[in-house]
Amino acid sequence: TSIYFMTGQLAGNAGASAPFVLIAASLVCLSLALTIKEFSKYISSSGSFYAFVSMGLGKEMGFVCGWLMICGYSIITVETLLQIGCYVSDIISRNFPDVIVHWGYPVILFGGLVALMAWIGVNPALKLSLILSVFESIIILGLCIAIVVKSGSDGNYPLAFTPFTPNHGGMR
Repeated sequence: TSIYFMTGQLAGNAGASAPFVLIAASLVCLSLALTIKEFSKYISSSGSFYAFVSMGLGKEMGFVCGWLMICGYSIITVETLLQIGCYVSDIISRNFPDVIVHWGYPVILFGGLVALMAWIGVNPALKLSLILSVFESIIILGLCIAIVVKSGSDGNYPLAFTPFTPNHGGMR
């Protein structure tokens, strides 16, 4: 969700280098995922980072890592719900100027949906998550293809895949 909600800020800061930044970020995420996969081959535990840190640095550091993960996930959950609430409220007010929806209502709605999926169980929630992820990927792929096709020769240029651009933003 962060990529979805942060695209405007990314484009504003990175400028024409936004595709390069997304590719670089994807490579960083891929390297992290491969590291976790390799750790999981040798330490199989549902504790994930707690287990990895405990085995490598001791139980005390594993305890600290576990609490940091709990705090981090709690913050990310609240932040994502707030982003969704503000985004939905903004979309409704832009498309229906007479309708005003406070950002708290979508937060309650989506928070309730998350709680409902947790209550239903892991397997149905995982199946729904995978189905929605496939649809999301298809929609994003379709939009990317449409953008490349519609932009023509003026919109497709290799400068978008370089870290330095003459416009504002980019890596400096």
